[in-house]
Amino acid sequence: MKSLRIATAVFSIGAALVGTYYLGRHSAPQPESPQGTASSRREAVEDRSFREILSDSNPITFRKGFLSYLEKMKADEALEAAQLLWNTPGELAEVKERQSLFSYAWGALDGEATVDFIMGNHSVAKVPALSQAFAGWASKDPNAAKAWIEAKLKPAERLLYNWALVDGWARHDPDAATEYVLSNRRSAGMAGMDRFARSIALEQVRRDPAMAAEWASKLPEGSMKNTAMDEIALRWSRVSPAAAADWTASVANQGTMKRSINVALTEWSRMDSVSAGKYLAAMPESTARDHAIAAHVRVLASEDLKAITAWAQLINDSALREEGLLQIANEWASRNPDELLAWLPGSGLSESARQKATLQLKRQ
Repeated sequence: MKSLRIATAVFSIGAALVGTYYLGRHSAPQPESPQGTASSRREAVEDRSFREILSDSNPITFRKGFLSYLEKMKADEALEAAQLLWNTPGELAEVKERQSLFSYAWGALDGEATVDFIMGNHSVAKVPALSQAFAGWASKDPNAAKAWIEAKLKPAERLLYNWALVDGWARHDPDAATEYVLSNRRSAGMAGMDRFARSIALEQVRRDPAMAAEWASKLPEGSMKNTAMDEIALRWSRVSPAAAADWTASVANQGTMKRSINVALTEWSRMDSVSAGKYLAAMPESTARDHAIAAHVRVLASEDLKAITAWAQLINDSALREEGLLQIANEWASRNPDELLAWLPGSGLSESARQKATLQLKRQ
């Protein structure tokens, strides 16, 4: 018995020594590999020349190197780098992204040189690159970019450049960008004003949705204000739908309120119809609630027939209610004609509306 214990002890000591030997081999400090530490390898990647970066076939290390280069780029080296980039072939999406990012970075350093280079060189990405060049320029010196546009271009040629100018200006100073846009209402036209409104509204919402709502409320009545309100309602509803719905429901102008609450509840119902439904159920009866429910019905018209009909029948406005019920009928005409026929008599639709729905069925 004693000999067995001794043998066991010897075996345990031997196993421990072997384990320690192998553990030591793996845990002891090792000589640094020829490739260097992770930190030194990262520095090597970031310190590559621009030509080396552009020839990198690894999309991850390429992107790291490319963005690092743009962050450190100096104005006196940008022209040579741009010539190299513009002569580097690539997929269409790659070319557009790379030239656009480069143009924004260079535009912030030397806007006029950037614009002159892009306009003097052919590229499939010329328009987005030019747009980003003005955006970069405007983020640093919007008045210089504005002066260039006014000095170099005829009024009829300025719209595209003004879009880019406002995009960049709004990132830097949305209130100043708003003043500029309002001063150019006559020349911009409705389409231009809508584009300007979306751009500035987006930047305002990024800063603070509630402040964006206050900004929009001060805009003059018209297309720009309507577009700005819709954009804020859409963006805000994606992050705080109840707050967006509360705001749109409180808008004094009835036409603007109806548009905006439709945008907010449409987006909310698409994202989470259950929570949107709970919000609607708690809303007091009002014009805002009618239009909010109508938006909810339009989104869910193809869902459970009885459930969505119950929602539509809560709309107090008779014309709006009938519009919602007809939307349901149109969705179900092709989905399940037999169920629709059984639904029509008790749907709440007027006689003329039921006839329309029946005719729709016959056309299927």
